[in-house]
Amino acid sequence: MDAITRLTAIYSKTDKLKPDPFLLKVKDEIDANKALAMKSEEEFIAFMDRMVIEFTDEMRRRYPVE
Repeated sequence: MDAITRLTAIYSKTDKLKPDPFLLKVKDEIDANKALAMKSEEEFIAFMDRMVIEFTDEMRRRYPVE
């Protein structure tokens, strides 16, 4: 989670990188849900499971296997 936040912050510091819509969307989801770790372990685990699925789906979309 921290790595995605740091990576997406780079977009505002350089024009050498093209912003990645998927990573920006994920960062927004992380920002909206990072407090779950303090609120409910079950909800936080469910959120992280969703993140894994989203990243897996995105990898399949970007790098299809024939």
